Amino acid sequence: MERFKLRIIINCILILSGLVTSAFGQRLSPAQQMADFDTLCAKLEYVHPNLYLYQSREDYENNKAMIKTSLTDSISISDFYLKIAPFVAKIKDGHSMMLPPITNDLIAHAKKDGNTMPLRIKAAGDVFIVDYPVVDNSGISEGDTILSINGIRSKDILERMYGLWGSEKDNGIKEGSVNAYWSPLLWYIYRWGESYEFTVKRGDKIKEIRLEGVPQSVALKVIKERQSKVQPESFTCKFSSDDTKAILTIRNVYQETELKAFCDSVFKEINRKKIPEIVIDMRNNTGGSSKCVERLISYFPHPDYSLYSKSQLKVSAYSKAYNKDRHPEIYSQICNLPDGELFEIKDTPVKSNLEDTNLYHGKITILVNNKTYSGASTFAHTMKNLGIANVVGETGCPDVYFGNYLHFILPNSKIDYYICISQFYEWQQHICNLMSVNCNTKYSGNMYSDVFHNVQSLCNIDNGKLWGINLHAPILCIDTNRTVWSNMKDKNGELLFNGNCYVGKYPNDKNIANSIIDVFGQKWVTIALPFPSDSIERNTLFCHEMFHYWQDSLGHTTRIYNNVHIDSKDARVLLKLEWQAFYAACKATDYLIRKNAILDGLVFRKIRQGKYVKYYPDETAFEIHEGLAQYTGRKMAVPTDSIYLRFLEQDMDAYMGKEDLVRNYAYLSGEMLGYLLDKSGNDWRRQINGNSDLGLMLQSAYNINLPSNMDMHFQESKDNYAYDEIISFEDRRDSIKTIERRRLVELFTHNIKKLPLKNMQISFDPNSVVPLEGIGNIYGKARIIDNWGILETIDDGVVLISNDWKTVIIPYADRVVAKGNVEETDKWKLTKKNNNISE
Repeated sequence: MERFKLRIIINCILILSGLVTSAFGQRLSPAQQMADFDTLCAKLEYVHPNLYLYQSREDYENNKAMIKTSLTDSISISDFYLKIAPFVAKIKDGHSMMLPPITNDLIAHAKKDGNTMPLRIKAAGDVFIVDYPVVDNSGISEGDTILSINGIRSKDILERMYGLWGSEKDNGIKEGSVNAYWSPLLWYIYRWGESYEFTVKRGDKIKEIRLEGVPQSVALKVIKERQSKVQPESFTCKFSSDDTKAILTIRNVYQETELKAFCDSVFKEINRKKIPEIVIDMRNNTGGSSKCVERLISYFPHPDYSLYSKSQLKVSAYSKAYNKDRHPEIYSQICNLPDGELFEIKDTPVKSNLEDTNLYHGKITILVNNKTYSGASTFAHTMKNLGIANVVGETGCPDVYFGNYLHFILPNSKIDYYICISQFYEWQQHICNLMSVNCNTKYSGNMYSDVFHNVQSLCNIDNGKLWGINLHAPILCIDTNRTVWSNMKDKNGELLFNGNCYVGKYPNDKNIANSIIDVFGQKWVTIALPFPSDSIERNTLFCHEMFHYWQDSLGHTTRIYNNVHIDSKDARVLLKLEWQAFYAACKATDYLIRKNAILDGLVFRKIRQGKYVKYYPDETAFEIHEGLAQYTGRKMAVPTDSIYLRFLEQDMDAYMGKEDLVRNYAYLSGEMLGYLLDKSGNDWRRQINGNSDLGLMLQSAYNINLPSNMDMHFQESKDNYAYDEIISFEDRRDSIKTIERRRLVELFTHNIKKLPLKNMQISFDPNSVVPLEGIGNIYGKARIIDNWGILETIDDGVVLISNDWKTVIIPYADRVVAKGNVEETDKWKLTKKNNNISE
């Protein structure tokens, strides 16, 4: 694309200086037009790899027929160009195009020093901006906006000009071509030269200015003087005054020798100064070669990578000739293939340079815009997908684009045109297209591969120290669109590798949750996106769920538990006192202080368990199931005790303020009990089974004897653990909850619908579970799958599951709107497998 622009600028200067000659006539007969158009269509259909990516075959044929029907009169070459260029533009590949011809009448006008516009202008969206005037005292200044010329809106002029070139996204990439060719195009379309009336906007003021055209020689002199003074360098680097940032401007990626010399020098200085951050400005960079892109990436640490997941070449006599000398390895593979075949080029991955010592390791930001195209776009996307840089802005190039163009000339009009012969697929989009999954998320495959690598490293570092086995497991990360990213190939072969990880589509009959699920022919750890941005919290989550993956095989199988008593005021007060005491023990460095704090915590714990004795097995089961998982996750994710305690402090602050604890309190208890058991020096983990009581194990590990008078000990120690603050919080909560319980009882006993639970899968928010004594538990953000279909809550909607887990109750049965197999209210949606649901 950049080379096109260079050629265009040279031609325009030659026109003005009278050095271009034309060897062809000014008018074309209908027969000549038809011959040229047939030649164009034949070449497109023979050479182009995919004419129908952005238009259907039917649309292409209809457009072709319409043009043929219109070729009835003799017309000028420029009019013929204006008629057929939009036909090629509809291919929209950004490279295949027709160049405006240099016609005899334009050359004659230049030779006789005919008048031209007294301004140099450039397209900017749907208006022209003044680059500079070529006459003094014009009343128009650099940067002014031209709203119209000779009564025609700039928007309308540009709309016609943009229609002469194709691009995949918007007009950004077309601006460069229009800016180089606007002068001859205005001549061809409007024959303007003698005088001009401009509607000019400067700030908030608009005025009309009339200027006479200027002789070509005058304009040429000013243009040459201007170009001799203003020659932007292809590559520049500026350092901030405090040497904390370097800004590199890269204007093309086709001057490989110059780029290498620039980067060698600049990165030597950047690394010498230890610049912590660089910004690479790729805005308005319209591309170049893959070799340049790879060269630029080589200055940063990267693993093995390929720029493209797939490259396709349309086999023809022309593509064979193109590759014979340039790419003999490709030519040897296509030379005997039949014309018309799409040949898939096998890309050789660029090898990792992670062992190199002279690479830049600081923060990197790449700036792009809708004029960042082709190779420049590939550079930005690759740097982002490799996790090397953050990209700000959106490029003008999609994930599937074209390149490697060939030059042709029409036989009668002698119009130059270019046709692409290759199509390139960036990794992520290619695989996602194959899988029919959504790739347009903030997550990239490379980000997942990095996360998976970090988690595997943690497992390998532990390698059985905690539980006797390496906890690494198959993982599925699932977004709300049910797109899956995985660290492993599945047994059914339904996931495809995208160069970084495996991707696929998660079945609709499975719930998305942080859990362990059988799918794709095997058991998986599933992680619901988005996961935490903090690396320790993220690794804790992954290791927590991987522990669940192996938990049954470790002999930790527990009973089904239901700790509804934890919603009561007394139980919450005693639980929070236990936490405060155990937290004090975790922070203590003196053994006796730690032991005394543990004693206090065990007293609070024993009083609660005695008060709610029937829930004792539920409490211990919950701590084994979720408490040990959270302890394991945190233990594997943090490298030191000090960091463990810092996160424990954060968790304490969060849990002390939680309104609902029934389905989550064991997470915090497990973190503290596990930490204290580790500090005892006992080999406690090998003694665990599904019926273990971590509190009793802690008592035994520290050889603690509980006092005979628990109540007296409670009264003597409670004030050491923020008792008054806890009571104040719980009194307030209890009064609010009493009112809320009455409302919920009313909600789930009137106008309700009941569904049987026989083969239930459920996902829900564990932080919003509310028990209703004698009825069941209420769940928010729930999705339930059973034989009858799928039930989903909407927004703040809730459902109730009976204590025996045999029935789900849904409210607002009098508000149901039924359509086909779907029943829906503003709070829930039921998608039925059939209409025979027995309540």
